[in-house]
Amino acid sequence: MTDFGCGCAAWARRAAAGLLFALAACGGGGAAPGDEDGPTIRRFGADRAAYYVGEHAVLTAEYANGQGRIEPGDLPIASGATLRTEALRPGAHYRLVVSDGTRSVARELPLEVRYRDRLRAVPMPFARAEHVAVPLADGSVLIVGGDAGQRTLPDRCYRFDPQTERFTDVGALSSGRVGFTAAALPDGRVLVSGGLRALTAAPEAELFDPHTGSTVATANPPAGSRYGASASVLGDGRVLIAGGLGGNGAEPSAELFDPATARFARLPATMTRGRYAHSASVLGDGRVLFYGGLTSDGRPAPPELFDPQTASFTTLPAAEDVVRGNHVAVRSADGAVWIAGGEDTDITQNAAILRFDPQTLGFATRGALRLTRILFAAAPLADGGWWLAGGDSSAAGTGVTDRSERIGADGVRRDGPALGARRFLHTVTPLPSGKLLIVGGADPRRLPLASAEIYE
Repeated sequence: MTDFGCGCAAWARRAAAGLLFALAACGGGGAAPGDEDGPTIRRFGADRAAYYVGEHAVLTAEYANGQGRIEPGDLPIASGATLRTEALRPGAHYRLVVSDGTRSVARELPLEVRYRDRLRAVPMPFARAEHVAVPLADGSVLIVGGDAGQRTLPDRCYRFDPQTERFTDVGALSSGRVGFTAAALPDGRVLVSGGLRALTAAPEAELFDPHTGSTVATANPPAGSRYGASASVLGDGRVLIAGGLGGNGAEPSAELFDPATARFARLPATMTRGRYAHSASVLGDGRVLFYGGLTSDGRPAPPELFDPQTASFTTLPAAEDVVRGNHVAVRSADGAVWIAGGEDTDITQNAAILRFDPQTLGFATRGALRLTRILFAAAPLADGGWWLAGGDSSAAGTGVTDRSERIGADGVRRDGPALGARRFLHTVTPLPSGKLLIVGGADPRRLPLASAEIYE
């Protein structure tokens, strides 16, 4: 399972600043006769009382006896000038500081920003299911691999631009594949590894450059072929590949890919139990939480923590006594990891929602989904909650569903809007604006969809 909890850190910082370097001056800021000697702020406000995620605010500052700047961003603004923010996210907060070099005054301006809680379609010129969506450092999203419903698996990669809301063909892998992992590296390339390949002669792992469209094999192949493994980008840029289904069943092994050498190295340490279709979530302190997964003997795989400093795994107390695979794990803004959905080895679906606290290393049950579901997708929201949609809800009697659910920062579950199409095996990816991109998936007949939507 792809973990969206890390997010794109550079874009999160930029969105927090929320300011464009463009001012429209419409007045000077000098002191008038009779004004106080020190800096004063007459007005600091916005053009509206409330906004939706992704909208822009126009800020106005009026002051005297000093020079003004707006934080965050430390951007100068003349008295009477207006400033247009970047796309707003929940929690947007600005501060006007006016200083004469000796004395300063400040005024705060929190903005109310919320989701519309709606979906809208965006053009998607290709069909895809069982793919991987990779957030890139510039805020775009790369769509890699998957099934297009053709005689062979597609090798073409597409890039979604959140500014234009358009997909562009940016190149091809050495082979199409499904059941693989893909992860963005610090240098901008994307590591694609494992899975089932359309061309068996193609490399087991390759490095795709979305800027040039070129791809090259890694310096050495992974230690073994893995289907349904996890890939986690660590704080130092290395990628941890763990678990998956191999030639001997569910793998307990793991290996590290070093982008500096383009080489894989198998770790001496292994997980307690082999697993695939599990989740791996990078925590705030750099450790990785492994949860669930399907196993070869049908027994539950306990949760485990991987420590990059010691390259070791630590087993945690089990949160439940059942197998749970094909679920989702979402890291929310407060650092907690939420686990939901999935199934056991008897294809019994699980509706329970768990919350993992990285401080106590404990799990707590936090209600249940309205619909049991597998092979669905979820992502964190900018307001501290998270959102999930689609999937196979056969256990609930609805089959492939178009229903979405939203879990707030307070843990309260609410029904969300219906997708434009029933789908499973799709992806949901956070965008820099705080909106979510839903791409592809398969319909109830298992035919790949040329359908994309944005949740806002």
